[in-house]
Amino acid sequence: MIVYVRINDAITAPFIVDTGASDVLVPAHLADAAGIQIGRDTPHRTYQTANGLIDTPVVTLASVQVGDARIENVPGSVSAAMTIGLLGGTFFNNFTFQIDPAANVITLFPNAHVRGGANQAEWRGRYRELQGLIATLDEHLEGAELTDPGRVRVLERRREDLAAALEELDAEANGAGVPQAWRD
Repeated sequence: MIVYVRINDAITAPFIVDTGASDVLVPAHLADAAGIQIGRDTPHRTYQTANGLIDTPVVTLASVQVGDARIENVPGSVSAAMTIGLLGGTFFNNFTFQIDPAANVITLFPNAHVRGGANQAEWRGRYRELQGLIATLDEHLEGAELTDPGRVRVLERRREDLAAALEELDAEANGAGVPQAWRD
């Protein structure tokens, strides 16, 4: 099924409904028009697809709208290989939905158990992973076995990177209205 999707209040384009896709995927030829900027510092993620692994830049879309259904701060990715977008999980996870392919209709209902395209377990998992890595690094840094100053500097830089990633996750969670209880 193909639907017309408005991205970042800037462009409207056809997207394939793909409830099995993890994210909303925007074709690279639409990214500029949507105000999506990809730079050297843009993080990448590897996705498993039916055609194998693909590596794409990951972005946050200011908004994704289908009809009257609108979600803000939507995780997404950009692909140079796709000519049409995929409307995936980071949009659909915000809803319970019913698809009637014979009538070519999707009915969306708000899902109170999801924030920013992820449920409570997914948010907790993201926080636990970062907090666990920071705790492990702290144990190593506080341990007496580290005598190489170069190794200490490497671990300290890694800890700073993880702390920055945790701050970014907090900003994303704040924007999505994630309750504090989902962050512990």
